[in-house]
Amino acid sequence: MKIEAKNIKTFRGREGEGFNATLYFDGVRACLVDNDAGGGQFRYEWLSGKQNEEKALQARTKVEFLKAHKDETEETLKVKGESHWLDWMDVVVATIVMDTVELASLRRKAAKNALYITPGMKSGMYMVCKTPFSPAVKEEILKRKPDAKFLNENLDNGEWKTMLGITDSELE
Repeated sequence: MKIEAKNIKTFRGREGEGFNATLYFDGVRACLVDNDAGGGQFRYEWLSGKQNEEKALQARTKVEFLKAHKDETEETLKVKGESHWLDWMDVVVATIVMDTVELASLRRKAAKNALYITPGMKSGMYMVCKTPFSPAVKEEILKRKPDAKFLNENLDNGEWKTMLGITDSELE
C-alpha cells in the first residue's frame, strides 16, 4: 500500500512542530490527521461515506499500516492492543509527513542551486552551490570535490534520505 501525505500545513505548538495533513492510501483520500504539538496522540478523521464503513476502514488500515511499515501480524496487534497501534501509526504518519516536507524543501532549493554531499559530512548536512545545477556545474564541482554526490540527481528516486544519512530508526 502506498501512503502519501498531501495538503500539509506545519506550525509551532507548545511541544514542538505540529501539522495538519490529508493521508492518501493508494491514491485514495483516506483521512485527515492533526498533530496539535501538544504532546498527545494525533487525531484522525477517517473519510468514509458511512459510519459503519469507517470502523471497517480503520481496522483494515491498522493492519495494512503495520504490515507495510513494521513487520507485525494481526496477532501481535491484538496482543499489544489499541494504544500500541496508535503510537506506531503516529510514528509512521509523522515520518511520512516530515519526509514530504523535507523533500519539498530540497526540491525548492534544488530548483535554483546545486546540492551535494561529500564523504565525512555530518548526517543531514549538505553543501549548496548557489548556481543552478547543470552538467557544467557538476563537472566544476567534481574537479574540486571528486567524491561529491549530487542530491539534485536523487530527489526523484528516494535516495536522498540515504545520501543524507537519514534513517527511520523508529520503524526498524
